[in-house]
Amino acid sequence: MARKQNRFKEGTTERMQSLLTQSLTGTEIKKVQCILFRELKHMSAEDISELVGYSVAHIRRTWGNFRDEGESALIGEKRGGRYNARLTTAEEKQFLEPFFEKARKAGILFVGEVQREYEKKYHTGVHHSVIYNLLHRNGWRKIVPRPSHPKSDEKKQKEFLESFPPKGKRSHARSAR
Repeated sequence: MARKQNRFKEGTTERMQSLLTQSLTGTEIKKVQCILFRELKHMSAEDISELVGYSVAHIRRTWGNFRDEGESALIGEKRGGRYNARLTTAEEKQFLEPFFEKARKAGILFVGEVQREYEKKYHTGVHHSVIYNLLHRNGWRKIVPRPSHPKSDEKKQKEFLESFPPKGKRSHARSAR
């Protein structure tokens, strides 16, 4: 038995044609074409796949999303997001505020403290990169003084720079050539 032809709502063809005249991204144009070819030419997903360059499954998913959500399924970027986030951005700011306040007074922020408090509050162990990413999202950056050797002597360094290279003498390696 043949499948029942799934049709879209009345007026879809005209709306899709008007959408194509608007400034859309390439992805949005292809999604609109998936709907338009289905409505105008009664093309199958396999035929549309060859024209648009999407897989058959992607085209059918686009049709289903259009039926469920309407035009908003075709226009706009839907990828990305914080799917595994434990806190919203507002909750993150609220959680970090006491640490930032303490850091403003003391001049230093201890990441280990933040991690211990986070783990205690949310009853789970987290990798330190989670805390660094949390801090980075909220405007904190790690500022470290330039490394220097503890036994370095500025006076000796200046003397060396003033007397280097030795004037008037050729190095032994060059004269051997």
